[in-house]
Amino acid sequence: MLRFMGAFAVVWIVLLAWAAVARPAWVSSEYWQALSAKLVGLPVVSAWVGAGVTARLRRPRALHPLVNSGFRLPMHGLVAGVSSAGATAVMLAAAPAIPDIAVLSVNGAASAAISVILIPKARPGCCIFCGYQVDKLDRCPECGHPRPIPLPG
Repeated sequence: MLRFMGAFAVVWIVLLAWAAVARPAWVSSEYWQALSAKLVGLPVVSAWVGAGVTARLRRPRALHPLVNSGFRLPMHGLVAGVSSAGATAVMLAAAPAIPDIAVLSVNGAASAAISVILIPKARPGCCIFCGYQVDKLDRCPECGHPRPIPLPG
């Protein structure tokens, strides 16, 4: 979960840094803390809730680091962050009557939940690192990793 959310947060932190470079007057204004909390904190917290609820209800082991090792979780986090930022920009431009807080929250949670659903499942009886069939073997003949203890759930 930490690698997924860290990558998601990177997208919004980069957007905040871009806003600071593009509009230096914003940094010195009294609204900078509110802007940074709204632009980074709100989407990240709502994505954390959306990903956590989706992982618990639909995909119990989707965010487990042993099941999804390597760059799979950070890449899904980046995709969720970029899609959330893009959907937020489109919705803010298309429907200015909707409050910013609602747009940021809904897009953050929805993009994280969809990304968690799209993480490929680890098939039973297969190595969780490379996907090779290791039904009754102690070690994967393809990548050499030992067969891990089965995870609950």
